[in-house]
Amino acid sequence: MNITFAYIRKCVSNLLSILLATLIQCWIAIFNGYPLIFNHDTAMYIENAFNGVVAEDRPIFYALFINLTSMGVTLWTVIFFQSFLVASTLFIFLKRLANRASNIHYLICVVFLCAFTSLSFETSWLMPDVFAAILILSLSILLFGKPTTVIEISFILFVLFLSIAVHNSNFYIGMLVLFVLLFAKTAKFAKRYLLELKITTRKIFLLIFFLLGSHLCVGVVHYFYGGKFVASRGGVVFLFSNLIEMGLVDIYLEEHCGEKEYAICSFRESLPNNFLWDEKSPIQNGGWGRHSPEYTAIIKDMLSKPTYLGRFIYKCSIYTIKQFLNFDITDVSPAGGRVTTAIQYHFPNEYNQLENSKENKNLLNLNILNFMQLMLFGIFSILYFYYLSFNKLHNNYALLFVFILLALLINAAICSIFSGVFPRYQTRVVWLYFMPMILYFIDSEPTQGFLISESRFRGLP
Repeated sequence: MNITFAYIRKCVSNLLSILLATLIQCWIAIFNGYPLIFNHDTAMYIENAFNGVVAEDRPIFYALFINLTSMGVTLWTVIFFQSFLVASTLFIFLKRLANRASNIHYLICVVFLCAFTSLSFETSWLMPDVFAAILILSLSILLFGKPTTVIEISFILFVLFLSIAVHNSNFYIGMLVLFVLLFAKTAKFAKRYLLELKITTRKIFLLIFFLLGSHLCVGVVHYFYGGKFVASRGGVVFLFSNLIEMGLVDIYLEEHCGEKEYAICSFRESLPNNFLWDEKSPIQNGGWGRHSPEYTAIIKDMLSKPTYLGRFIYKCSIYTIKQFLNFDITDVSPAGGRVTTAIQYHFPNEYNQLENSKENKNLLNLNILNFMQLMLFGIFSILYFYYLSFNKLHNNYALLFVFILLALLINAAICSIFSGVFPRYQTRVVWLYFMPMILYFIDSEPTQGFLISESRFRGLP
């Protein structure tokens, strides 16, 4: 009886901590007076939430998430639920990867991250961006930690599936991270450390199959909603648009329009850099699906030639570095006509809140938060360099840092190559950069954490 009571008390304490963390993570939305919006994108998600249309450029799942969690009543519950998912995943992450982490440690960590990083902005935003961080946290738990209950495992698999489903990029980020781990298993200098943490080939393959299955389910749902049996939509068009920005398409068309009868050749002299959204862009004539075959053919032909491939790899490297270091919160602006109309139509009782929000009145200034996050990034970079250089970081934290750094670099590469360099893509995950060192600080005796052996971190360059 005493054991049962203690267990119930522990569960209640954990739930209350997660709920408190959920509210803390929503502080920017509360301060703003309304959930943050991203004009065209937020408007499209709200529209698709209630008309059930699969858009050409994004999955339908975040729209379904809005439909389910708002219940057609309020958008406040949308950010509450996505904040709850982050808070719960972060709770399991700390508990399973730092054995000394208490609920107080957890709440201090959440307050720290919300005060000095982009975490609260991401959870307060009516956008699926925060799910990229949930993806990385979930993979970290399943690879480095050890969920102890069926409920924990089920929850982590659920949020992992949801992360794959809500945004095109997340599937490719997860798959690339796992394939890099598979490659590392073949290298002697890394294989021993992965085995120490019981990151087996079998575990990696199981996660790959789960991600593939999740991706397949997205395609099934899209087909059910009247779209094609396709999970990731618009990838070719996004890449083609970025190749225009890189200047490669202009060169290619100049050299080949005389011998190829591409429809886009007639626009060769007037291709806008804002290819996807410019009203005069050829993509607006007939929709993305009509032009995808031609753009696919151009991309294949272009990247099959060593000259173009070399330029492409060089540009991708530059874009990845720029994206990795570009994480300021910049997408704060008054509501445009489309999102205003969407909220006024579907959530008329909240129209005044939107109109009177600090963001809509240009009164939401996050420059101080950006400055603090940048300073923190620099300080933690110095700490990581010091601890790794002098072998002061145990294998568990060092490898977790390498894993998260790898995930953040892959996030930067995927987003910058297929879409372009925009701060929001790195803002959504940069707060994860601080987690390995936070775990290290929580465990006053690091060898009591998720370390398998007591050997120091050696061998990785």
